[in-house]
Amino acid sequence: MFSITTTADFRKFSNLLESSIGDMKWLLLIFESDGGAHLSLFPIASNYPILAWVWYSISSVQMGQVKDRVDAANQLASLARDDDRNKKMIIEEGEIFPLLKLLKEGASAEARIAAATALFNIANDKHRVRLIIDALGTSMIVGVLEDSPMKVQISVANFVARMADLDDNAQEEFMRFNVTRPLMSLLSNHLDLEVVNDNPVKTSIPSLVEMNKQLAYKNIKANYNSDSSSHGGSHNKKEREMETPEVQLKVKVKVKVSCVEALWKLSKGSLSNSRKITEMKGLLCLAKIVEGEKGDAV
Repeated sequence: MFSITTTADFRKFSNLLESSIGDMKWLLLIFESDGGAHLSLFPIASNYPILAWVWYSISSVQMGQVKDRVDAANQLASLARDDDRNKKMIIEEGEIFPLLKLLKEGASAEARIAAATALFNIANDKHRVRLIIDALGTSMIVGVLEDSPMKVQISVANFVARMADLDDNAQEEFMRFNVTRPLMSLLSNHLDLEVVNDNPVKTSIPSLVEMNKQLAYKNIKANYNSDSSSHGGSHNKKEREMETPEVQLKVKVKVKVSCVEALWKLSKGSLSNSRKITEMKGLLCLAKIVEGEKGDAV
């Protein structure tokens, strides 16, 4: 009994070894690079060049500087939006939890929005939504919704709506972590429900709507400055001050639209969730929106 090792076997082994060395050299470049390592194509990606972008973006989200993490999360969001195979690859490389961590702990609003957008694009079916739930995503998402600048809350509320729409288990998980509390808080804040209690004489709906319109514009700077001090400090406050009242008002409308859609998807087909939302004055908020708002919110 004997075996023969041919020249072809040695050549195949040599090629595999060289490819592995090339892959390792590229991987080491990520740790030492100033941002250009992704421009080279490593051997393992020869049949699927986009793999280089996926791996580089994943590494940057986990190890990069603040700006690099934002850029990488936006890149992953774009890759996940464009191709289902990219979604699968991002998930297989274990990127769900790092994106959730960036969403929760991001050093800037841009970082959190980028992470929320990437997760939104990845979670396009029930299976992927379940993976996010299994990574403790619902508790993180509710926490961010409670304590973030408004622009971040818009992205997160949209993400809640998508998850709840795709998976009834997500509906129950979000309600278990009381997601209705921050959603209703955002809605009631921007609808100025306190007017009902402070002015009991004017109880007609037209008068309430008119008062809301007058208060919305007068109090917009005070509301945003208060939001900034409690959700992000001086950096967010400076950003608010640079925005015009018209821009701020548009952001408020977007918050309403996102929160209403999230409540809609959370209650869709669920009697228990509908009851909980009703108990938290959800119907009152929605009725005021139908009566006094225009556009997408209605």
